[in-house]
Amino acid sequence: MGPYGKRGLFVRVSYLIGAIFWYLFTLGGRFGRGEVIVLCYHGIKEYEAKAFQWQMTHIANRTLSASALTKEGRLRFGRRPKVCVTFDDAFSNLFDNAFPTLRQLDICATVFIPTGNLGAQPAWEMPLGHPEAGERVMTEEEIMQMLQDSHLGIGSHSRTHARLTSLSGNQLNREMIESKQELERLTGRQIWQMALPHGSFDDHVILAAKEAGYRQIFTLVPMLFPNSDKEVIGRFSMSPSAWRIEYFLTCAGGYTWIFFLRKLIKSLCRLGTAKRRFQAEHMHESQNNI
Repeated sequence: MGPYGKRGLFVRVSYLIGAIFWYLFTLGGRFGRGEVIVLCYHGIKEYEAKAFQWQMTHIANRTLSASALTKEGRLRFGRRPKVCVTFDDAFSNLFDNAFPTLRQLDICATVFIPTGNLGAQPAWEMPLGHPEAGERVMTEEEIMQMLQDSHLGIGSHSRTHARLTSLSGNQLNREMIESKQELERLTGRQIWQMALPHGSFDDHVILAAKEAGYRQIFTLVPMLFPNSDKEVIGRFSMSPSAWRIEYFLTCAGGYTWIFFLRKLIKSLCRLGTAKRRFQAEHMHESQNNI
């Protein structure tokens, strides 16, 4: 299906046309760039390993690790964006189908781990028939084995992979703080990166993550890094099943137009809400004056 095909072929092709126009408008991803594209994968199945290898080969000469993002700053004008690779959910199939390719191509990646689901199939909310519903999350032993590879780092993906915006203050803090503490206790390393499950967040969630001690907070907002808040890092959903042209355009910044479209829609919605509120208040005042 690919990351842009969840709403059907028509939407996928529409997104692709928009990405082509944006790519041309930015002179092949070079005009006004100097940023980084952060990709978000999940599990990589055996039949996807070859496609994943092609994708990594395509970006191998311009990748950087997530921990280097804040040190990178802006790149020189005219360069294509660099690319950073991340994985959510820490599925064990990465050992056979992703990590060998990363090692071979000397690509660093960060894996975000839901600590309350180690060694088991996902217990969190998934759509019926989701292809990763039967995959197993890494065990503690596998996490320690993974960290022996210098190409790989880890971060928190909360404890239970909950939708964080739906939680109370105490529940939210537990999801963030306990997952951080569990990973630090297991690995003996400081954990300062977190990926927000389901891409679910608001200002309250971001503030809670910062207060919990996370210095990099990864979302699923399709925007370039750096942005106005360098601690909040947008990512582009990706999978090996993406069309090659989709992958190429994503890594060139072609799909960033989606972020600007969503921002415009939100602004229009807020404007409409404010207008309706003003009209309601004006009508109430008029009735009181009668």
